[in-house]
Amino acid sequence: MKPTLHKTHFKTLYAILVTTLLLGFTGCAPSTSQGQTIEQANTQLTQLDGVAPASRANTGSMWQGFERIKDSTVLLRIKDGYEIADTQALTDWLIRTTWSLNDQKPNSNTLVIVMFDQEPTEREWGGATAAEALGFQVISSPERVRSFSISIESLEEKLGPWPGDVPKLPVGALVETFDTPKE
Repeated sequence: MKPTLHKTHFKTLYAILVTTLLLGFTGCAPSTSQGQTIEQANTQLTQLDGVAPASRANTGSMWQGFERIKDSTVLLRIKDGYEIADTQALTDWLIRTTWSLNDQKPNSNTLVIVMFDQEPTEREWGGATAAEALGFQVISSPERVRSFSISIESLEEKLGPWPGDVPKLPVGALVETFDTPKE
């Protein structure tokens, strides 16, 4: 006996209702964002004034015992002659960029690294402090002044499901410095 059109519609509506209720009860909702690929993020990085060509966004994975650890990283290398003018805007953009990478969902902390060209030593740039001020749970160590990590739980809580929206460039976050001539 063939099912009637009415029974088919009933089964479909029942499946939709059950799925909706399950998502509602678990607090999970599918992400509406498509994020961006590594290539798109790297193109966006190059559009920020003062960024050196060595800057890049990336995802990676490695095995730790029987678990595959997947992460997202953004390395921002600032050209010689540029300084950070708005640490909070730059930090927010870098964090959102790591969360928007859609190549693979991270299951480990995301990493943000900022380096300055022509400087042999690490320089404190205030990113971890800015991330904490933005409400993120920062994982860093005192000896790593140029980088910090953000926990996945903190990213999901603050930015929603992965992949996150593609952030807009932080206009004016980096400014060119003009050295005054020495007399």
